[in-house]
Amino acid sequence: MRLKQELATAADLVSAILKREQLKREASQQAKAVWEKREDFASLKRKFPSLLNAKEDEELFYDKERTKRVKPGEQSYAPLFPTMYGS
Repeated sequence: MRLKQELATAADLVSAILKREQLKREASQQAKAVWEKREDFASLKRKFPSLLNAKEDEELFYDKERTKRVKPGEQSYAPLFPTMYGS
């Protein structure tokens, strides 16, 4: 019984790792595709500089990653022992 459970756990772990690696590969392929499209856009922009608005189009060359920002003065943690501090 125990051996069967351990083998099932190992199989689940292997399948999770496989899925993770497939997602990583897919993300890499998508990043490569984006890079190639940006490269094509840059060459088009060099070829026809008067047709494309330089200021707005420059934003397309950079990734727009969202970062979570904490407001100044806002406490982002809780005390480890709330009863010790009267909370």
